[in-house]
Amino acid sequence: LVDAFSERQFGLLELSEGETDAAHEERVFKTWAASLGLDLQITDLCEDCRSGLPLLRVMDHLQPGCVEWRRVNQVPKSVFERVENCNYAVEVARKLKGISVVGIGGTDIANGSPKLTMGIWWQLMRKDFMDFLSSLDFEAAHVLTWANATVAAAGSTRKISRFGDPLLQDGVYLL
Repeated sequence: LVDAFSERQFGLLELSEGETDAAHEERVFKTWAASLGLDLQITDLCEDCRSGLPLLRVMDHLQPGCVEWRRVNQVPKSVFERVENCNYAVEVARKLKGISVVGIGGTDIANGSPKLTMGIWWQLMRKDFMDFLSSLDFEAAHVLTWANATVAAAGSTRKISRFGDPLLQDGVYLL
């Protein structure tokens, strides 16, 4: 997978000196979104997603035809139209395989909530990654087996059983 990135692109994913975790996470999502070739023009992830349009475009890219574009306000003129788009984006996300949007509403996205907006972006990026691995005939179990073997080869006795494993919360597993 790393081979899919050029050295320059991979360097964009590294934490810059003085950069906060949230800023780094946002930069990773923006880099991933740019790699999709959708010409989204995202400069501020939360602000630019308040219309719901970038999320809908990415979802339609990941699962073509999932967005009924006639339901979308292409140029939202009011906060009500933005919320309508964001509500629809959450509705579409709930229908996508591999996406969980529990506790996220369209108003959260329309209001620019960083935590919840990045939560949806994380889910979309994860779906893309898992779909990519699936296309290579990989499954989550293969990735977990590889991760545990790699960590064991480095001398650790830690093992994870799922992507939501508590051992991943503090990052020590990856060290």
